[in-house]
Amino acid sequence: MKTKIISILYHPPDYEAYSQSPRPEINWDTPNGSWVGIWGYDWPDLIGDEVLKLTSEFEYEVWQPDLRADKVYCHTFKNGLVHKLFPAKQKYRLYMKKYQKVIYSKKLLESISIEKKNFKVIININSIPLIFINLEIIKNYFRTTPITLTFHGNFTDYSKIAKKNILKYLFAIYKKSEFKKSLRMVNYITYQNQIQKNILSDLKTPVDKLLFLTMGVDFNFWKEDIKKNVENNTTTFLIASRLIPLKQIDKILIIFDRLKAKYNFKLLIAGHGNEEYENYLNKLSEGLIKSDHAQFLGYKTGDEMLNLYNQADYFITVSTSEGCSVSVMKAMACGVNIFSTKVGGTSDLLMKYNKGILVEPFNYDEWEEKIIKILEGNKFPMLDKRIALKHFHWPNVANEFIKIYKNLESEYEKE
Repeated sequence: MKTKIISILYHPPDYEAYSQSPRPEINWDTPNGSWVGIWGYDWPDLIGDEVLKLTSEFEYEVWQPDLRADKVYCHTFKNGLVHKLFPAKQKYRLYMKKYQKVIYSKKLLESISIEKKNFKVIININSIPLIFINLEIIKNYFRTTPITLTFHGNFTDYSKIAKKNILKYLFAIYKKSEFKKSLRMVNYITYQNQIQKNILSDLKTPVDKLLFLTMGVDFNFWKEDIKKNVENNTTTFLIASRLIPLKQIDKILIIFDRLKAKYNFKLLIAGHGNEEYENYLNKLSEGLIKSDHAQFLGYKTGDEMLNLYNQADYFITVSTSEGCSVSVMKAMACGVNIFSTKVGGTSDLLMKYNKGILVEPFNYDEWEEKIIKILEGNKFPMLDKRIALKHFHWPNVANEFIKIYKNLESEYEKE
C-alpha cells in the first residue's frame, strides 16, 4: 500500500483575480449558476508534480478549500497528481476577545480521517501553522499523522514592540506561544531564507526539525541562449513580477525616468495586477514609454518568457518582502545578472557568494547609484550557474522533499 501525501493549499482559488480571464481548462459548473476550477500551478501542485516525476512510491494529492464548491470536485492529472476542491465557508472565530474572519472546511477535515482508514497518510501544510485551517489540522491529527510544514510565510513578534499597550502585548505573547506550540507538533519544517530561519530559531524550534528547501525551476528549460546578440549597445533590464505595491516597481520607474535623457537603456516589464494599479504604473511611465525606454508586456510564460530572459542584461527585483523568488531563479538559470533588494532566499545566496547587485529595500538613492554604474559600463560579478542549479533545479529540490516524506513514512513503522 502506497503512502499518500496530502498537501493542504490553505487558501481558496482566487477567482476574482481571474474574473476577466477565461476559465481554467479544468472547470465545473455549480448548481447556483457559478463555476469552480483548478489551474494546477500552485506551490503544492508544482512540488507534487516534481515528486511524482522522480518516484512512484507515493500518491500525491492537493486539497484546497473552495468557497464556491457545493461538493468535493476532483481532477487527476496525467502524472497521477490529484487536486481536490472542498466546500468551505467563511466564519468568524473568537480569538483573544477579537473576532477573526477565517476559512473553514468541515468536509476537508473529516476527509483526512476517512483517508487514514485506507492509507498511510502524510500531511504537508503550507505557509504558517497559525492559519486557521492549518491549525485545525495540526490540533486534530498531530498525534496520529506525520506532518511537515512548508514555511513560506512570515511572523512578526509584536511582543517585542507592544509592551506599552498591555492588551496588545498580551495578545502578542499568546500568539507567539501558540506559534511555538504548533511548531512542536509538526515533524519537519522547511524554510526558504535567513529571515525565516531566524524566526524559527527565535521560537526555539529544534534544529533537527529545520531544513532549507525552496521552490525550484527546470534548468533544462530555463537556460541561456548562446546565440543571443551580445553586441547590442542598449542595456536591457527585465522585470517579471506581479504588479502590486509590494514589488516597488513604481520606485524603479521613477528612477529610470530621471535617467532616460542621459542613458541608452530598455526596461521590459512582464506581469499583471489589478487594473487600477496597472493604470497607475502606466501613467507613471508615460515618458519612458514615449521615448521607447520602457515597455509593458503583460503576463508572459513559457517560451515567450524564456525569450525575454535571454534579451535581458540585468534582471531587476526590488520587492520589500520575498520568500525565495522563482523569477530570480529563472534569471540565474538563463545567465542573467541580478539586481535585487536584500530579501528572500535568492538574495541570501547572492550575499553568501558576493555576487550580483544587492541593495537595501528602501534605499532608493543606493538603487539609482548602482543603476548608473551599470549604465556607465561597470561590471558586476555573476553567480556561477552551477551553484544556482544545486539549490534550485527541480529534481534536486524534489529529491529533498522525497527524503522528508520517506523519513515521515518511517514514523508508521515505529507503531
